[in-house]
Amino acid sequence: MSLITEIPSLASEMLSDRSYMRDDYQRPTTSALTWLLCVLISGFVLKTVLGEWIAPTVGSDFVSLFGLNAGAVKAGQVWRLVSYCLLHSNILQLIVNLLGIYFLGRELIQLWGQKRFFSLFFLATLAGGLVWLAVHWSTGGGPMIGTTAALVALLVSYACINPDHGENQVDRDGSGSL
Repeated sequence: MSLITEIPSLASEMLSDRSYMRDDYQRPTTSALTWLLCVLISGFVLKTVLGEWIAPTVGSDFVSLFGLNAGAVKAGQVWRLVSYCLLHSNILQLIVNLLGIYFLGRELIQLWGQKRFFSLFFLATLAGGLVWLAVHWSTGGGPMIGTTAALVALLVSYACINPDHGENQVDRDGSGSL
């Protein structure tokens, strides 16, 4: 009978011994990179749900509202210089961009910190939009969407920081084998 009365007190003692059960436990925060990836996924889901399942005309309007378009920027819709990176045309483009941002972002955030990483991401998105506008200013063209400009900037930055990253696989003795 005494064992039955001791079990609840033993269980509460065991739980209080665990660090994550205490009030002073510092829960890990969600990284800014995870938030960025979630925002990009959310943009794709919104565009896809609105465009393919709810109302195809609303989905096309979604791209025409947030995609980068020279005529819209001329009309004063400057938010498109950044909002275009939140949309992707298909799942393959989204996956490639997410994987690249994830793997490069993990390395660059460790080297630079989150503020500098996001500064590069934002400025690369803005610069990519401005370059696209410079090319399409007079001809117009359809709306541009995707995060590829920022991904390329992250890749170039990583390559500049680590120019000899794959050097240990180079044929050093001239034998032709790695």
